[in-house]
Amino acid sequence: LELFGNFKTQMETVKSIKLLTNERKLPSKFDNMPSLLRELLLKMTSSEIDERPSSRQVREMLPLIYEGDM
Repeated sequence: LELFGNFKTQMETVKSIKLLTNERKLPSKFDNMPSLLRELLLKMTSSEIDERPSSRQVREMLPLIYEGDM
């Protein structure tokens, strides 16, 4: 989340992480990101281990994200 968020302050970072953790929502600054990337971020931060993609799955998705949605 922090890699893509470009947060200005620690408080903004904390609020964004809480929003993701408590409500499973990404901050509005992520609205302009490719939809597949937003979906991947939500999956990667899931509290359910079975919902999280493996590193191989993430690697396989990245070309699709940047070729198909930008």
